[in-house]
Amino acid sequence: MSSLPQDNAVAMVQSDCIIDPGPPAPPLRLPPVKEVLSNYTLLTRIFSNIIPFDDRDANRAAIAAGRKRLLAIARVCSTFRDPALDCLWKCLGSLVPLLLLIDGVSLVDGVYNIADIQADQLGPSFFKCAERVQTLEISERMAIVHKDAPIDPNIYLLLSQQLGGAPLLPSLESIVLSLPTSPSSTTLPLPMILPCSSLHAVEVQGPILETEWCHNVFLQTLASRASNSLKRLVLKHDKTQVPFGGLWDTVLKLTALEALSICLPESRLNPPSGSLWLLLNRLTHLSSLNLEISDLTDSALGRLTRSPSSGPPGTSKYVSSLQHLSLLEDVRASYLSGSHASQLLVPVVVRSLTSVTLTSNRSDPWEKLEYVGDALGKCTDLRRVVLQSTKPGTKVYSSAILQFLDRVHPDEFVVNIDELYSYGGVTPDFFGRLLDKLGVGVVQSKKQGADRQGPQRLVHSLILPPNWGGYSIDLKSLARIAQKAPTLRRIGIPITSDLHPTTYQHITEFVSSGPLGPESSNLLHLELCDARDPECPGRISPYQYQIIAQYIDKLFPSIYI
Repeated sequence: MSSLPQDNAVAMVQSDCIIDPGPPAPPLRLPPVKEVLSNYTLLTRIFSNIIPFDDRDANRAAIAAGRKRLLAIARVCSTFRDPALDCLWKCLGSLVPLLLLIDGVSLVDGVYNIADIQADQLGPSFFKCAERVQTLEISERMAIVHKDAPIDPNIYLLLSQQLGGAPLLPSLESIVLSLPTSPSSTTLPLPMILPCSSLHAVEVQGPILETEWCHNVFLQTLASRASNSLKRLVLKHDKTQVPFGGLWDTVLKLTALEALSICLPESRLNPPSGSLWLLLNRLTHLSSLNLEISDLTDSALGRLTRSPSSGPPGTSKYVSSLQHLSLLEDVRASYLSGSHASQLLVPVVVRSLTSVTLTSNRSDPWEKLEYVGDALGKCTDLRRVVLQSTKPGTKVYSSAILQFLDRVHPDEFVVNIDELYSYGGVTPDFFGRLLDKLGVGVVQSKKQGADRQGPQRLVHSLILPPNWGGYSIDLKSLARIAQKAPTLRRIGIPITSDLHPTTYQHITEFVSSGPLGPESSNLLHLELCDARDPECPGRISPYQYQIIAQYIDKLFPSIYI
């Protein structure tokens, strides 16, 4: 007989039975205001919009005003305090605000100084704020005041003794340098900051790249103290020549790089032999390379792309991890020994590429693209090609577009240039020939006599210039897209929406006809630039616009609205 009380015995028997509790009760939803106030991540995201750190055009006044607003928000209530302070300290332009949190630091004879630093002088606020810093941007726009007071080196010496070798900014993710001259060792105390396992991005831009300090001190320190953590490096200066010196050798030491951008269009590169091959061979994680250097002689190009005379087995078949490549194209060289970019598109570079961007910084027209097309024909999985220009009014020849599509079919082809041009003007024949090169028939004909191995690709997205030298496609020609290039998913072209009697009759008859069946297109995105002057006489009525909309809907039933 059990000695347990009867109530307990009943409870034990009932606990052995599994009872279905039914569907779970819906979670209690807080009122919208309380839900926002209780969401730390959401508050941080809202407050991060107050200071335009990511806007490089934002001036010092806008950033200073944003800091004042965040400081005021942090004082509103305890809920706002930490999210606002996280945003306030996320990006620093100077270490002075952090050093002023050390008890005893003061301005002595115009210099920040302290006699000694003991452990109790580094309070929780110092370590908390140091941990909040993710970006250190040493630039004129981030200066606290016009002339910030210098820091006595003695502060860093005393501080390093207390930190015991730990980095001053343990959560630092990026460093941005944009100064006309070299910063002092107290403005950017590299031994106090590096090594830091969280640092993954460095950007150096402007005249500071002309200084010996940048090449012999800063970049060398990165190579020795941050080579295992640094994933992204940007070097940018477009005004004067930058002395390369040992720049290439320094970059080769940053073996963890995944993205490298060298934008020095006015500089002369004198690389050692096989530099490009060594770059891809040593930086085995490099997936994105932006190389914008225009003043390359033929001999420099040869040294840059030459394979080493001796190397590991399989050098000629080596495949890099490079997927995204951006190059500065010199369109003036298109009639010489090939284009500037095509000479850099050697097999060791292009085999693994999925996207290529070619940028021209000159107003000369793009007349030939066959060299680039021949080089990119060796890509095994090319998905995106972009042609663009930094100069307004640049033209690209219609024949160059056709030459390129004769040789390669990327999934996406974007021509971000102002005008499509042709001697004698662009004619309707061009659009027909263009669609022929995008259609299934041309690919099938190439398969029969193809020199290349592997499946033939189709262009699924095509964006062309909005200006075709005064010529625009009429509405009737849109039907040719479905007929000749049914596999297109996206196209951007100029049209004229004028409804001449023959065009209007064609559209109305087409809309009232039966279903298209196999003639319908699979187009998903249609970008039309209407070249018709909206102020010209004979405006289209709302009814006519409705007819045009019905015409497009029927031609492209899968299109996204």
